[in-house]
Amino acid sequence: MRRIVLTLWAAYLVAFPFYVAPSGYPQPSSVILVLLIAVLAIRGMRVGSAAFPVLRAVFWFVLYVTTVSVVWVIVSGRLEMLRAPLFYAYNGVILVVVAALYSAYDTALLRYTAAGISFSLFIQVALLPFKLDAVGVREALFFNNPNQLGYYAMLAGSAFAAVAFVKGTQVKVQAAVYASAGILVLASLSKAAIGAFALLVCLLVVHRPRYVLLLVAGAALFSTTELRPELVARAIQRVREIGSARDDSFAGRGYDRLTNHPEYLVLGAGEGAVDRFETELKEGELHSSWGTLLFSYGAVGLSLFVAICYRIYSTSGTRLGSVLLPAIVYGLTHQGLRSSMFWVSLGIVWCAGLHVARLGHDRLESSGGLSPVRSPMAAGSDSIR
Repeated sequence: MRRIVLTLWAAYLVAFPFYVAPSGYPQPSSVILVLLIAVLAIRGMRVGSAAFPVLRAVFWFVLYVTTVSVVWVIVSGRLEMLRAPLFYAYNGVILVVVAALYSAYDTALLRYTAAGISFSLFIQVALLPFKLDAVGVREALFFNNPNQLGYYAMLAGSAFAAVAFVKGTQVKVQAAVYASAGILVLASLSKAAIGAFALLVCLLVVHRPRYVLLLVAGAALFSTTELRPELVARAIQRVREIGSARDDSFAGRGYDRLTNHPEYLVLGAGEGAVDRFETELKEGELHSSWGTLLFSYGAVGLSLFVAICYRIYSTSGTRLGSVLLPAIVYGLTHQGLRSSMFWVSLGIVWCAGLHVARLGHDRLESSGGLSPVRSPMAAGSDSIR
């Protein structure tokens, strides 16, 4: 059963980039996740006590989001505002699943996560030459828009980096994974994703200078692809355009709602029904994770979400926790909180941190990985049987 459960988890990660329905609706990966949850429930899903602080913070955040949304539905009569708490509740369940899997299967979860992410990235790169769903010169593959592809690739690279920090992974595999993630980011031509992935590369080198050789190997792999000249030229042009487009401005991203309607900055205006506000971005949501949290759920909601991140960071430490920084930076110009891959990356960094904490190390060994041990969430606690 152990192999079946972990294979379902890896299959979820592999299937994640394949969208067959509009964004916000169930996708093939959602079906696999539901099946996984059913198996875990049948087996007796248990979460170790070490997970409680983070999951408790998630619970209070989702409860507050739900409360704000319900209040504004009653006030405005706009039922579509109930969608937001459903997204956050769904992604909160993903963190519960990750915690339960780690409680039961320890570092095997990290191994299967690395395998699922690697295979997923390799498949997407293999499909890239077929131009399955290009939007102009930007590639989306099976996602609904190019930004989703770039964000997914950056998050996948970050989650893999967390595993690689604590588990010995072959250099050639790491080079191939980072090269694949970089290719997909460049193909998406998402300016935010390109910047965030560049930050991830810098963090890898800063934390482990020997990764320079790894990145050179990844660049060498990238240079062998026929897509190289086209991707690089388009990416350079995209970066040069930063600041020139209308939607690159403060108001163009929807931040003017914060200054136009400061009365919502304490308790929040709820997420959705954006026609209620005076804003330059008349028909779209605020293009920022952090701006959305502050405007939609106020300082209270933002603080509750920061509490989740802080608890994960305090468990993971600076080196592991820093791999979440690219996602945080990406969130300055895009609303990425609804992506389940973001919550997967949070969960994997968290579990990798628990593994290191269990060993009692105040820093990661420079040898490239730590040996598997029984996890703190598994030790002395109920787990999946």
